[in-house]
Amino acid sequence: MLPVCDDTAPIAEYLDNGYLKVGLTGAFAETFIAISKDTAKQIETAQKRQARITEKAVAINTAKKLEAEEKAQSEERSGTE
Repeated sequence: MLPVCDDTAPIAEYLDNGYLKVGLTGAFAETFIAISKDTAKQIETAQKRQARITEKAVAINTAKKLEAEEKAQSEERSGTE
């Protein structure tokens, strides 16, 4: 951890604007990188799954709507004959 601030600034400015820079190295960094890559893959997989579910739902609703319209047109034709 490395404090980042203006060394010549008064304490009030240090408290208002200073921060700690945290850097990871070695095995500790590798563990966090592996976890983040795994998490990114899980998120991507979930997003793709959700997109497929949404596409399927849209297709089903569109098919139902077309079926209902065809049925209504068929009944309309039957009623006029």
